[in-house]
Amino acid sequence: MVENFGSGLNEDIRLLLVDDEDAFRRIIAKRLRKRGISPEEATNGEECLSILKKKPVDVVVLDVKMPGMNGMQVLRRVKERYPKTEVILLTGHASTRDGVEGIKLGAFDYLSKPIELEHLLSKIGQAHEKIQQEGNRLREAGFRAKMEQQMMATDTAVEGMKLGAFDYLLKPADFEDLAAKLEGARKRKDEQEERIRKAEARLLVRKSGGI
Repeated sequence: MVENFGSGLNEDIRLLLVDDEDAFRRIIAKRLRKRGISPEEATNGEECLSILKKKPVDVVVLDVKMPGMNGMQVLRRVKERYPKTEVILLTGHASTRDGVEGIKLGAFDYLSKPIELEHLLSKIGQAHEKIQQEGNRLREAGFRAKMEQQMMATDTAVEGMKLGAFDYLLKPADFEDLAAKLEGARKRKDEQEERIRKAEARLLVRKSGGI
């Protein structure tokens, strides 16, 4: 049975757990699954980077002390290649210096082993919230930039109409809007031609001595 989050964690969090201690990693992964989070697992840095290359990951929980490529080296590569991915470091009690150094290199935070699951869940939730807030900020910035571009385009188009342009369309032009504008142009052209014909007819009447 899946336990209640309590902390409001999103079950859609894409999590990668990286630790060379099989027993520890499997226990943590099992307990996370009971909380509704199904993490990917990697036993070393190379496997971690291989998984990241194949699929997007929101948060990486990364052990610092591993054979081969250690956690700090992996952290550097993750932040270089996948800057939007947050990394939580796992350090030994005597290795808090690694945690501080890791934060300087871009890690979200660190926890000292042995870890408490609630602390880990809290950090995962905070890291994921940061990602969501950053995504919202970027979307808002993109929307503002688009609105500014449309306002500039409108100002330019209006200025063009003052200089004699018939009308304007903002890009990308909507086909229905385009059809409506073309139809309007045809009607206005027909009306103008009709006014010209009537004016010419009145002129002929006057020349022939009529009123």
